[in-house]
Amino acid sequence: MKTVTFFLLLTLITITTVSAENQGYSITKHIVNPGDVIGETAWSDNLMTNGGKLAVNKNFDFDSQNQAVNTYNIQAQKILTYDTTNGSHLLGEESYLLNIAGSYKPADDEHLRCVYAASDLTWLPAFCNTVQAKVSLMNINHAQISETGSIRMVGEDLIPAGLNYQVAITPDSSSGVSVADGIVRTTFRGSIMEARDNQTNVSATNQWKDLTGVAGDIKNFQKAFSYQSGLKI
Repeated sequence: MKTVTFFLLLTLITITTVSAENQGYSITKHIVNPGDVIGETAWSDNLMTNGGKLAVNKNFDFDSQNQAVNTYNIQAQKILTYDTTNGSHLLGEESYLLNIAGSYKPADDEHLRCVYAASDLTWLPAFCNTVQAKVSLMNINHAQISETGSIRMVGEDLIPAGLNYQVAITPDSSSGVSVADGIVRTTFRGSIMEARDNQTNVSATNQWKDLTGVAGDIKNFQKAFSYQSGLKI
């Protein structure tokens, strides 16, 4: 049994609370005051095989600093080739999760509104947005797999959170087989909840999910997902 595991669970919590009395700052796991924002993100990657020929090239970058547009707190790229021997298989899963939540705040303090906010509101409403991208591999016999993903949860002023992911599966030319062979499933999902005015009660929701699966001979399989929070006005 050969096992190759890349697993990292990153929980980044960023809340800045400004007190009117002492202008102090604190970091907690809960939203306490209007204007607070909290974020959590997780990334995991694991592979397992009981034999065969496996080659993996993996890059992972993590930066907890405030990010600008087109830069990210988490970035990962992987190129994998696998060829079965004596009936061996490969399985694995890679997952990206982004969860951003915030309480209401005065509209004149910000240039990003929640998705369902009207342009003439005095207050920016509360929000809680969760998105996930995941790919699962099962019974892979021959394949070349490329995956790339990124998450931005901590950004500079007016920079929205974001999640991007792309996967491509093609035949492994070195195996002498003209198709990839196995089972591949992708899951892209999101849950967007927004309030109105200076309230925290949910007034609008937007939930969606995209599931794709292929099994057997695979000539060319590609899926891409991109999410960016907020709406500029």
